[in-house]
Amino acid sequence: MRVVAYGILGLSMLMSGGAVLHSSDAPAKLPGLTFVDISGKKHSTDEYRGKPLLIAMTSATCPVSKRYGPMLARLEKQVNILFVNPTEAETPKEMNAMIASNGWKGRYAPDAKFAGTLGARSTAEVFLYNENQVLVYRGAVNDQYGVGVTKPAPTANYLEDALAALKKGDTPPVKITEAPGCLLAQDGIATKIPLTYYNQISRIVQNKCGSCHRDGGVAPFALDSYESVKSRSAMLASVIKTKQMPPWFASDPEPGHESPWKGDLSLSAEEREQLLEWLGGKKPAGDPKDAPKPLVADKTWKIGKPDLIVQIPSPIDIKADGYMEYENILIDPKITEDKWVEALNIEPTDRSVVHHVLVFLLPPNYESLTPTQKQGIQLQAVTGFFAGYVPGLDHADYGAGFAKKLPAGSKFLFQIHYTPNGKATRDQVKLGLRYAKAEVKHEVVTKGALKFQFAIPPGAPNHMVTANLALPAGAKVISMIPHMHLRGKAAKYELVSPDGSMTTLLDVPKYDFNWQLRYERKEPVTVERGSMIKYTAWYDNSKDNPANPDPTKTVRWGDQTFNEMMLGYVEYYVP
Repeated sequence: MRVVAYGILGLSMLMSGGAVLHSSDAPAKLPGLTFVDISGKKHSTDEYRGKPLLIAMTSATCPVSKRYGPMLARLEKQVNILFVNPTEAETPKEMNAMIASNGWKGRYAPDAKFAGTLGARSTAEVFLYNENQVLVYRGAVNDQYGVGVTKPAPTANYLEDALAALKKGDTPPVKITEAPGCLLAQDGIATKIPLTYYNQISRIVQNKCGSCHRDGGVAPFALDSYESVKSRSAMLASVIKTKQMPPWFASDPEPGHESPWKGDLSLSAEEREQLLEWLGGKKPAGDPKDAPKPLVADKTWKIGKPDLIVQIPSPIDIKADGYMEYENILIDPKITEDKWVEALNIEPTDRSVVHHVLVFLLPPNYESLTPTQKQGIQLQAVTGFFAGYVPGLDHADYGAGFAKKLPAGSKFLFQIHYTPNGKATRDQVKLGLRYAKAEVKHEVVTKGALKFQFAIPPGAPNHMVTANLALPAGAKVISMIPHMHLRGKAAKYELVSPDGSMTTLLDVPKYDFNWQLRYERKEPVTVERGSMIKYTAWYDNSKDNPANPDPTKTVRWGDQTFNEMMLGYVEYYVP
């Protein structure tokens, strides 16, 4: 491997820093590589097994690479670093001077073949491996330096974020980026490491399926072992090909762009390709030492110890099969003063039969109202729920300074949808609330773009209904939750500017009633003065919809699943 060009003329050859990529040609697992360090001593990468390892490409003459030297020195306090110099033209004198000036403590290997095996692309690229020497991140240290660019401070700390995630046992938010530095000519990359269950497939399954498919999870079976995945390979391949699983229905980001959503469960093109290759092949197990740490089942509240726990008064009997109408349960939590709630957590006692839960706030005088007035209040409440639960998403933690208001005297209306699963059981849902301890600067609000008056004609395959939602000027949209019933087909949120131009906020081209997903943005979207949210829902009331209860009926608004709803929830705050 050699440097293509650097120096003044070579600046035009430098890679831009920090662009997010979606595929990697680096081996998924670090081969047992031997190398000779700058002092002439022989070593192997096996010496680092059992602890995280960062392999950093370096150059004593590349301007961008040199700028990252002090930063790598600081990172040595967090992780073992093996420094590699892939530039055959640099002298020991130049390299030793760079080591001394930065105060690097880790081993330093002048080794172009080493870099070639990893498929290194530039002299400022880093490779982070976990304690099992499986690659978890490759790319730039951060986005501070690039082609003719030096920022006062980085705005994206890719490597530090990856290190923090690795320490917690989580997946890094960004797994691969381009790295700034002097380009390296690709003189050939080592043979691809064989794809096995333990070195890669188990990681994908755990990250994208493990929250539901685990012991005690909401899914009907666990996918937490080689045998459980292998034995279901045909079925898994089928639902992956059709994108039924993992359950994520927002449209894919544009090629070369990172997903804008937190908790995006969708498979990348590379992950899908690897899964289908393994599931359709000989399905080798590999070395169990390469397996990720097993997920730990949630045994406590995910928001920490709640300040208030509200549980429905008595267990609900769930029959073994058939259909159950929504349960609507009113509870007075005896709130004597206004409270600010910064985190909410809904916990069923039997997750396997709970389709979703919505908790609405009702006013203190609700029970003294007439039936007509109560119906009006409930219709008003449904336009903005207080707390919600769906499989795989049971809590919300808004963080310090953000909270929902819980007025004194409020009543809770629990709306629970149960789905029998073949075994009679009982459930007694509970809601945990954590109050804000610090000053609340931003009130979080949930409102719905909705239309009560609509009629879906019999047999209509693609009936469209629209609704608008005006938000306060400057509102920051946090998340969106489209809600329809069994005829729901697709949904879209658009931001309409005063001049009539529209920006798509969320596109769900294939809605699935079985998964009432909350799509939370990594970065909130600001609604400028005069703008509004346009929500569009499409319905399939034809015989070709296998979930359609009766394609001969005109369908209107109603609580039960054989009726329909047209609700586009929006969660936002106003600074």
